[in-house]
Amino acid sequence: MASTLKIDTVTTPDGTGNITFSRPIVGDGSNLTNLPGGGKILQCLQTIKTDVWSMGTVGTWTDITGLSQAITPASTSNKILIIAHLNVGVGSSGEGHVRINGGNATTYVGDTNSNATRCASSRGQDGNSSTLEAMTLVYLDSPNTTSATTYQIQMMNPTNNNGYLNRSDQAVNASEDGVTASSILVQEIGA
Repeated sequence: MASTLKIDTVTTPDGTGNITFSRPIVGDGSNLTNLPGGGKILQCLQTIKTDVWSMGTVGTWTDITGLSQAITPASTSNKILIIAHLNVGVGSSGEGHVRINGGNATTYVGDTNSNATRCASSRGQDGNSSTLEAMTLVYLDSPNTTSATTYQIQMMNPTNNNGYLNRSDQAVNASEDGVTASSILVQEIGA
């Protein structure tokens, strides 16, 4: 036997107000009002890059073409969750550093340590130019704006060796070589 529960309002735990549900509860969640606390995902946007990209000038942070995502927050108090997944291949004696640029995300790097490059993640030397390394960057930004903000993944080649996104340095085009995809996803989190 099926049961139906119909509720117009639910009182908050402290009794100071009501939680109101509008029908239907779909979309971006904006029809849910008076919910205690924040944390609702207000929007979710993603860019996927499937082509191969080669690192630029040695020692210079370079935008990875086609691996950025713009988002316009609804409130200055909302946060932006950034999740980037990258597949990086470098030469047998090469390295590749990555970071997020946009909002306050450029501060998501390691502390100063002598001459070391401050970055969010790094693909180091492993003596094998036929491998790819998966990197995942996760950062919760507080951009404090309602203007469009673009989050761009950047990479630096600190040596004269080649570095690539979505393929290995070797790339001999045999069946055992992988050609991959990378992505960036941004979510607006309600305050």
